[in-house]
Amino acid sequence: MVKGPVTVDMKAVKARKDKVVGASVKSLTDWLGSPETLEYIKGSGSFVSPNEVSVNGRTLTAPQIFINTGAKASIP
Repeated sequence: MVKGPVTVDMKAVKARKDKVVGASVKSLTDWLGSPETLEYIKGSGSFVSPNEVSVNGRTLTAPQIFINTGAKASIP
């Protein structure tokens, strides 16, 4: 049982979170870059048609397009 006030070192929490997320992103990026038939493109994009997507001003066409969306935290 804890008696008295409980405190959290938010700088340490954020530093650990950044380290864990960074390692996860690097691992995923390395893995995605390894298959020869897959091209990893990071950027903002939108669908042009069911088989076309525009990413960073470049239009890509394929029978199947896989998009891994990310998210950013925001303070309301």
